[in-house]
Amino acid sequence: MTPYGDGYIYRRGTRFWIGYPIFRNGRWESKQEKGGRTEAEAKKKLRTRMDEVRSIRRGQTRPEAPDLHKLTVADLMNTYLIEARARGIRSMRTTTSHVNQVVKAVGDMKVLTVGPHLRERFIAIRRADGISNATIDHGLEYITAAFRLAKAQGVIGWVITIRPVSKAKANVRHAFIEPDELARLIACCDDEDLRDFLDFFGWTSMRPGELSSLRWQEYDEEAQTITVRAAFAKLGESRALPVFGPLVAILDRRKAVRKGEFIFHTHGFRFTRGNEQGGFQRPMVAAWNRAVAKAKLPASLRPYDLRRTAITLMDRAGVPIAVRMAWAGHRFETTHMDYRQVSLEEMREGLGKLETLRTESLTKLLRFSERKA
Repeated sequence: MTPYGDGYIYRRGTRFWIGYPIFRNGRWESKQEKGGRTEAEAKKKLRTRMDEVRSIRRGQTRPEAPDLHKLTVADLMNTYLIEARARGIRSMRTTTSHVNQVVKAVGDMKVLTVGPHLRERFIAIRRADGISNATIDHGLEYITAAFRLAKAQGVIGWVITIRPVSKAKANVRHAFIEPDELARLIACCDDEDLRDFLDFFGWTSMRPGELSSLRWQEYDEEAQTITVRAAFAKLGESRALPVFGPLVAILDRRKAVRKGEFIFHTHGFRFTRGNEQGGFQRPMVAAWNRAVAKAKLPASLRPYDLRRTAITLMDRAGVPIAVRMAWAGHRFETTHMDYRQVSLEEMREGLGKLETLRTESLTKLLRFSERKA
């Protein structure tokens, strides 16, 4: 697709949608998003998006001839948002939400006067709204990213580094379930679409967003492979995965209830909302909660916890880390190992091995002392 033309508008259900070109993964692609409830709203939004596309083509995404004395944090954040949208990032909804909160809290501050008080003001305002430290940190990260972009574009000559509120990885979840609990959860699921999704998820450790994006055209039954497209992969890289034993059985069941292009669907629609990791559609959330309750598992258990479960069980089974990372779609070992959970039983087993080692060493020492005596 080329960046020429004026985009297009179409209707889906009760809403109007717009389509326009974006530059992603080294080429121009088509991007669709909601335009509004009326055609007038859609036309207005499409004009804005096309102006952004044309400015990207001309390399003019930064403010033209900015007056540094008038430049505000809101200006930098809005430029960052335009750049992110032009790149076609998959987490656009989340990014927009964080940027809007930054603009609301500290958008009026002049860039030339920014100092430690920016961080203090942002934290105070967000905490007053009852926002968690982890979410506040995300907002601070977007502020830093906006300043870095402005420097790269030549708008300003410096960057700022903002210290996070939380300790590193303080919000990492450690929830996972044992193999028998996983089997019980799947067996207790009363929705066959969700049951197949969870079963496939528990075997592969794929991201929910990637798994729900799989289409039948990406399944090569003859070669026994399935491909995750770059457009739906978090790292922006496609990867082929083998289909074997239990996965074949799951896909055979999906064929029997095939509706539309998606392999895993709820009445023909994707399981997750949008292209990002997203949450389940509402009917699936209710089915998940019923399954968790029936299986007598903690109510705090989340679908994403099955990703940690699958990675942990692969490691227990002796699967090499490179293979586990290929399935999970991880690039760095440090990230991957955050998903490897350790149970109390494993810790007891480790302590038992240490006890055995120390007992053997003490026995050898006593025998040596006796011989010397």
